[in-house]
Amino acid sequence: MTVLKVTGEFDIYTAPLLREALVELVSDGHFQLLIEVSEVEFLDSTGSGVLVGALKRTRAHGGMVGIVAPDAVFRKTLRVTGLSRLFPFFRSVAEGEEVLPLLAARLNQRRSEAIRARQIA
Repeated sequence: MTVLKVTGEFDIYTAPLLREALVELVSDGHFQLLIEVSEVEFLDSTGSGVLVGALKRTRAHGGMVGIVAPDAVFRKTLRVTGLSRLFPFFRSVAEGEEVLPLLAARLNQRRSEAIRARQIA
């Protein structure tokens, strides 16, 4: 489990730095990521796109990205855009570290079952 804390504004100017860090983490074999955003003051569509890109990269390796957002403001921002359906949210890093691996395992099991069902059909 890798925890990445993001602070400040998560926008068109800072998103490339975070994208680079996330790509490097996944390339180094970190497929279970918790992104802690309690000190993020602003999120734009570019920042949201970076989160989705990280999710796609980790899922390609059976992993998952969770968002640690203790306050409701960040969760509401992603809910409005529809992205809240893609990411599990946690109120603390400890909660995320406990639950995220279980969610990833359940998702991978469902994928395996779906693949087997298609092979049988």
